[in-house]
Amino acid sequence: MFRVALSFLPLLLLTTAGLAASSRRATPSSVPASVLAQLLPANQHQLVAPTDAPTFVALVVGFQNFTCTQQGAWASDGFAGQLFDISSLFPGSEFSQIQNDAYTDWVSQPGPSTNPFDLTFAKKVEDKYGIPLSGRHYFSPSGATGVTNPVFDFTNYGPTAGNPDAIVVADVTGHIPTPAPTGDSDSDWQAMRGVSGKFASTMFRVSTHGGEQFLIEDCQPGYPGDQAKFTAQLFFYGSKL
Repeated sequence: MFRVALSFLPLLLLTTAGLAASSRRATPSSVPASVLAQLLPANQHQLVAPTDAPTFVALVVGFQNFTCTQQGAWASDGFAGQLFDISSLFPGSEFSQIQNDAYTDWVSQPGPSTNPFDLTFAKKVEDKYGIPLSGRHYFSPSGATGVTNPVFDFTNYGPTAGNPDAIVVADVTGHIPTPAPTGDSDSDWQAMRGVSGKFASTMFRVSTHGGEQFLIEDCQPGYPGDQAKFTAQLFFYGSKL
């Protein structure tokens, strides 16, 4: 019968634990710090690029949700979507185009799907662009105030699957309209800070495509909520995993 000497057990357990922990950490990004700095427009102070490189860069594909106010105007009710690791696309041309190409695929998806976590579509994105599904983005109520916070959840997919710390709940700290030449149909760019979780301490949503279509139309009070498809790039910094 095969036996492990008791004197080796502490070392074996430490080694096994180390391997398990390392397998549940995010894969470091190969995208340099200069990329976000070059994306952000000059002469604004809401979004300031960190001087260090991002720890993770993602494509988000999903919906912005809307409700109709008593004044007959659409109001944002948060975002929901799937997150894909796009670090491997850098420095190729697809890295800067992925949000546009994926948006075209998303709006062309057959059927009136309203599911922001459509795994059939996720598989198509993975196969077409070679980028793995890594997490989910959604909004969650914060306490009794009714305020909702953006959440980036990486606990179910990729190298961080099973790690309860692979999540970040965020606050928006700054935003700017989508820079020209895009139009009013694209969601604002945002800066965020982490308020809980260890996946990141700072986040930026940039290169948005879609998401604001319904804000340029009127609605009737009491009208059911609606959705607008969108994509964007997300840069994460300061992981503590």
